[in-house]
Amino acid sequence: MNRIKVFIKSLFGVSVSEGTIAATIAGCAKKLKETVEAIKERVKKAPVVHCDETGMRNQGTVWWFHTTSTTLFTYLQRHTKRGSEALDEIGILTDLKGLPCMIVGSLIGHTAVFTHSVTHICCGSLSILKTPGKPGRRR
Repeated sequence: MNRIKVFIKSLFGVSVSEGTIAATIAGCAKKLKETVEAIKERVKKAPVVHCDETGMRNQGTVWWFHTTSTTLFTYLQRHTKRGSEALDEIGILTDLKGLPCMIVGSLIGHTAVFTHSVTHICCGSLSILKTPGKPGRRR
C-alpha cells in the first residue's frame, strides 16, 4: 500500500488513505471480473499458449505470478506456489485446448516439477548469451 500511496503523491501531488486505495482496487476488480474471465477462456481455447512464471517478494514471502498468453491475450494470476500445483489450481493448463509452450531459458535453475506436457521452445537470444566469447554472454 505504501508504494501506491507514494506513487499517487508523486504523480498527482495528493495524499490518499489506504482505505481509499483498497476500495478503489476492490471496485475495479469487481467491474473487471467478467473481462478477466473472458480473457482466461480465450487463452484456454487458443491453439498455442506461452506459459511462464516469475517470483516476487511480498512482506517477506515469495509469491509467484503465473502468466499464460497468446498473441492477443494475457492472463496473469498470483499464487503462493509454482509449477503444476499452482497451474492446476489456476485452471488454465488443466482445461487447455491448445499447445502449451515455455521458453527453455525460463527453466534454467528452476526446481519446479511440471506434470503437464509442455513444449519447450529455445529462444535464439539464449544461444547467444550462452556462447563463450560472444558479446552479452552471462558470467
